[in-house]
Amino acid sequence: MTGTQGSSSIRSRKSYTDFHDALDRLPLDDDDMSLMRRHLSDLQPGERLLWIWLANTGMRLSEPFEITEEFSEAGVRFVIIGSKTESSRRRVPIPDAVIPLLPAKINGPLFSGTPKHLGRRIMRHMRRVGITDERKVLHSLRHRAKDRLRAEGCAPHPGPRKEDGCRRLRQWISGASS
Repeated sequence: MTGTQGSSSIRSRKSYTDFHDALDRLPLDDDDMSLMRRHLSDLQPGERLLWIWLANTGMRLSEPFEITEEFSEAGVRFVIIGSKTESSRRRVPIPDAVIPLLPAKINGPLFSGTPKHLGRRIMRHMRRVGITDERKVLHSLRHRAKDRLRAEGCAPHPGPRKEDGCRRLRQWISGASS
């Protein structure tokens, strides 16, 4: 069963992405990321901020819209996000790439509109610049972040001899309980 971009139909997994994801999605690769970086200036300021934030953190699309204030501890600026589940609530350091796009201190919402609206605009931009595989969507940034953690040895289910730290790190970054 196949669906069009944006459909929520469940499709069978293929061997190259056997990571127990509900939808047949692919992470964005280095070429995709380079292509988007070359065309960042084509985005509106809010779209650019959202893209950079998602690309650097692996947040869910809705999570940057939850940000209304920032905190600081030991010189590190961070935000608190996560309302999907109890385990999704977490502190996320503000990435260096995001800081130049922010006010001196966050003290209100960063985005106007809805995640769905801004997400659609970024998706149209992705297609315009040449990312045409329908399995590569904005949520693919989240898949990319998880894959990069796996590549560094922080697998979703580390072996019994592996320290529990990788699992906790992955959960903290992604806000997922498993």
